[in-house]
This record gives sequence, structure tokens and C-alpha cells, in this order.
Amino acid sequence: IQGRGGVLVEKIKGSYSNVVGLPLAETVDEMLRYKVIQAR
Repeated sequence: IQGRGGVLVEKIKGSYSNVVGLPLAETVDEMLRYKVIQAR
């Protein structure tokens, strides 16, 4: 869906963000930055 793999996908039925997924490392970094979570 992103990058070169996009040529393999003809259609998305439903939420694009659910298909692509959440970038976990970046999300954790932001959560730490805004003190939503704390590092151990």
C-alpha cells in the first residue's frame, strides 16, 4: 500500500489507516515526549 507495495493493491475496502497500521516506534516516541507514558 505504501511505497513499491502499492502496485500489488487494487482497492482498499474500509479504513486506510487500519490497513496501513500505526507506526509503533514513532507513536511511542511521541507518547514519551508528551508524557502520556513513562520509560522504565
